[in-house]
Amino acid sequence: VRNDGNGLEYNGHTLTTLFAQKRNWLNPKFYRFILEILRFNKLAKASATEQISSSQTLGAFLDEHQFSDFFSDNYILPMGAAIWSSSLADMRAFPLMFFLRFFLNHGLLDVTNRPQWYVIKGGSRAYIPPLTQGFADKIRLNSPVEKVVRSEQGVAIYANGQCEWFDEVIFACHSDQALAMLSDASSCENDILSNMAYQANDVVLHTDTSVLPKRKSAWASWNYLLEGGEEELQRLPSLTYNMNILQHIDSSHTFCV
Repeated sequence: VRNDGNGLEYNGHTLTTLFAQKRNWLNPKFYRFILEILRFNKLAKASATEQISSSQTLGAFLDEHQFSDFFSDNYILPMGAAIWSSSLADMRAFPLMFFLRFFLNHGLLDVTNRPQWYVIKGGSRAYIPPLTQGFADKIRLNSPVEKVVRSEQGVAIYANGQCEWFDEVIFACHSDQALAMLSDASSCENDILSNMAYQANDVVLHTDTSVLPKRKSAWASWNYLLEGGEEELQRLPSLTYNMNILQHIDSSHTFCV
């Protein structure tokens, strides 16, 4: 995290990177910050297994248990915002039950022994051909679906002026796109899909390291930039993936996304 509003920089990977700013070794506020992280993790683990109202929010949980704004704005809200491409304000309004169980299931409520994530060498170019080898000739490209119709005989897909029948259809698309294709959507399906929002993101591959923390020891795989100011809570996240770290790229350039 890099916060230009208050000058804070840290990376929670190791003790050394956590104290990337040497002055924080003598900063009582930073130690309270660390204690709040540990308290939140312990409380969140216990709460994740309890019955939580679907209307309860993360923000209400933080207020109820008197977590400081410094903790919320520099740790838990940016972490959630990075995952769900949301503003800090949206994260305060995020459903608590889903948030806690997601963090618990992904090992995000531990500061040690977190799950090790792996990548496949060569990326998608390496695994897609073997994965699709058995049905590569059946993959249709540039075939926009016009509509999907269900009947007792199966599911009909209309595309490129033709109709084909299938036993089942999986919609791997956004909610509004699925609703537009479903010609016979039920009132329940219409209600769910029309209210299922998603966030569009602008993505740029570049080598401008000025968006990363100023101290290299604070660089992480995911880097969240807080610009400060009154608009911070409403601002969409400014997140930078350090691809050299994520993909183990050995280069004189730092590739950022």
